Amino acid sequence: PIPEPEIEFHLHPTAAPPSAPPGHPPEWSQYAHASAPPLDDMVAPKADSPPPRSSVVGGAAAIGAVAGLAVLGPLAAVVGGAGMAAVAIADKGKVGKAARGGGKGVWQFNKEHKATERTKSAAIAVGQSIG
Repeated sequence: PIPEPEIEFHLHPTAAPPSAPPGHPPEWSQYAHASAPPLDDMVAPKADSPPPRSSVVGGAAAIGAVAGLAVLGPLAAVVGGAGMAAVAIADKGKVGKAARGGGKGVWQFNKEHKATERTKSAAIAVGQSIG
């Protein structure tokens, strides 16, 4: 038989404060790497960067809504749209950049093909034919 490898763990959490109840787990930050940026720096937008245009955020929301609708249905469309909009606004990393890039692509497609205007016209025509 093949011997199992030895695995060593090198976690050195700081001691819990005296006021902590017995068995209380230490805070996650005690395990965080010392050079990790604070959570606020990773999520919150920087003050010196302008917010993305509403058309780009709307395009990102449309991508999330269509993906959510296709995968799980109408409720997921709402969640996916809101999630993609939040990522496009708040995330300044690679994921946020990808969301804004997709939103910009949707905006350009809509500008060239007038998808919003055509959808609105079709909805009005259907509503008038029913009523």
